[in-house]
Amino acid sequence: MGIKRQAWIDNKNSHATETTSKLNRRQFLRRIGVSAGTAVLASQGISQAFAASPIVSGNNSQLTKDDLPTSLLEGKSSLQTSQESLTQAGCITATIETRLFASSNVGGNDERNQLALDRVACAGFKVENPAITNRQYLRFAGTDSQRASDFQNLATGAIAAPKLLLGVRGGYGAMRILPMVDWVTLGRIMKERGTILAGFSDVTAIQCALLQKGQ
Repeated sequence: MGIKRQAWIDNKNSHATETTSKLNRRQFLRRIGVSAGTAVLASQGISQAFAASPIVSGNNSQLTKDDLPTSLLEGKSSLQTSQESLTQAGCITATIETRLFASSNVGGNDERNQLALDRVACAGFKVENPAITNRQYLRFAGTDSQRASDFQNLATGAIAAPKLLLGVRGGYGAMRILPMVDWVTLGRIMKERGTILAGFSDVTAIQCALLQKGQ
């Protein structure tokens, strides 16, 4: 009896896997009840934080990689698209003020960087400093001073704090710049502006600095 039951379970799981494998990412997320907008943001918390903005709208307004036209995914030249092209592709207008910071390792190649920028813009985020993805010094995304300036310029008021501070990538290097930033002032400015900081991996060092000093 136990053997028959196990065989039934294995057959059921096999059928579920076969069915799911035929779905693209957007269809799969809909099947399990996750919105495409949440998939683009990769964080329910960020999605909720921007609930009052245009990014949280109808089911067809947010796009994942599977929804982007093939022209956006093929070759470096086709990746260098304008906002008009993205709008024609079904993307929403980029209105959320966003600045990138690169506190750790250098990013990927130019083609992947441009694809990432296109997808972020497609989700409604207006990136003010896209050239930061090309910055490099040895293994890092710029010298220690350059990487620290991504935050210190906000702390001094040289650059206005955006709605979203988005980390380019993780790796290693964030801890090297911690003594070079006025986290107390930066935390106060971010709180007043309602700035959200998002990132992963090595960006935890930045989050911990803000948590400890940026009250």
